[in-house]
Amino acid sequence: MVPADLQTSTFSLQTSSVPFDTSAYDAKIDPHDSILSIAERLAKYGGGGTDCSLPLVVANQKHAKRKFAGIVLVSDNESWVGTGRHGSTGVMTAWEAFVANQRKLAGKEATPKLINIDLQPYQTVQACERPDIMNIGGFSDAVFNVISAFLADNNQRFVAEVEAIEL
Repeated sequence: MVPADLQTSTFSLQTSSVPFDTSAYDAKIDPHDSILSIAERLAKYGGGGTDCSLPLVVANQKHAKRKFAGIVLVSDNESWVGTGRHGSTGVMTAWEAFVANQRKLAGKEATPKLINIDLQPYQTVQACERPDIMNIGGFSDAVFNVISAFLADNNQRFVAEVEAIEL
């Protein structure tokens, strides 16, 4: 989850991390730890199923009074546990509740963003693309610049980042 005080190209150290599978876990991540230390700690969570809506549910329940610029979900996005309302996915149901709460906190001008990083892209997504939702298939160093441009509503930077990737 990305706090609302996000600067254009830097992430606040006050982010929240929510490891999940069929449950959400309370993980303490120290931004000063090495990536290997963090990976080792996170590897202890998970397995057996995926409910991609859980980090959003946690944000809606435990962080309901906190303003966020958005949420970044990192998963294989093959969420098969949990359901949404009226035929939507659980992610979309929880996302709509998150957006509504953020607008209560910050006013109707609040425009939180949902970024789904699908580490193993398939043919389906948990949330269809729209101005407040971006799906990224795969992962590389370029992902951070793409996310930064999306959060900053800088469409030209986003296009430039994509075009700069060597195939």
